[in-house]
Parts: sequence; structure tokens; C-alpha cells
Amino acid sequence: MKQENPALGEVTPEPESKAPAPVVGTVLPPKLEIFAQCLAQGMTNSDAYRAAVKVRATTKPESIWTKSSQMANRVEVQQRVRELQEQLSIKSGETREKLTEELNEALKGCQEQADWKGAVQAVMAKAKLHGLVTDKIKNDTTTTGRLEVAWDQ
Repeated sequence: MKQENPALGEVTPEPESKAPAPVVGTVLPPKLEIFAQCLAQGMTNSDAYRAAVKVRATTKPESIWTKSSQMANRVEVQQRVRELQEQLSIKSGETREKLTEELNEALKGCQEQADWKGAVQAVMAKAKLHGLVTDKIKNDTTTTGRLEVAWDQ
């Protein structure tokens, strides 16, 4: 694109943009990237944190739990984990579409055999796969500081 200078009657070329090329996917700092990769491969938050960050032997487990939870709850980390999991599922041949087809076949089989319990399980599995249903966790901290976790079903 050219810029015009009407006062001088000149047309000068616009300087080229030095903006970087757009990057596909989420780009994270190295420690967060390692953390996200570990989570995508199925590690716990704490183990992924230990793999990504140098943790001293004297570090309290509670500190690791807190820091790893904070790191895992960052939006950009969650987005990167989803991207990595999708890449891993494509490499393994297990895509959301393929799993949905398999669940639809299971549902159809259950309906043909009047297996309503199995049909409900197939529907719920599809809903979880597509993010429509999530497991709820109830956290109760007692006055002693112990954390008790109960899974609602």
C-alpha cells in the first residue's frame, strides 16, 4: 500500500510490516508447555508440575498441590492441553467422531435388545465425550485441615 503526501505531491511506499507470522495453536513459555504436555499424556497435576519445574526435596506437598492447581487452571494451559489431546487422539486414530459413531452403534444394539441400562450408559458416555456432562466433585475441608473428597454420581 502506498502513502500519499498531498503537500509535496509525492507517493511513497509504505514500510513493510515486521509483524510475526500467525502461529497455529497456543504458544506457551517452556515450563507451561512441558506442564501441558505432561497433563495431555495423563499425568496428575502434581506430577506434571514436578516434571516442568525444579522442585526442592524440602518443598511441602501442599505447596506443589496449590501451585500445580493454579497452573492447571490457567486458560491458556487448558487450551493447550485440549490441542495436544486432540493431536494425540488423531495420531492414535481415536477421534471424537469415531468414538461417537461407536457409541451410537452401542446405543442401537442396546435399544434392539431392550437393554435400557446400557442405553443410558451409552447416552451418558456421549454426553461426557462432547462436554455436556462433567463429574462433580464436592470438597469439604474440616477444621483439622484434612481435605475430604466425595464424588457425586
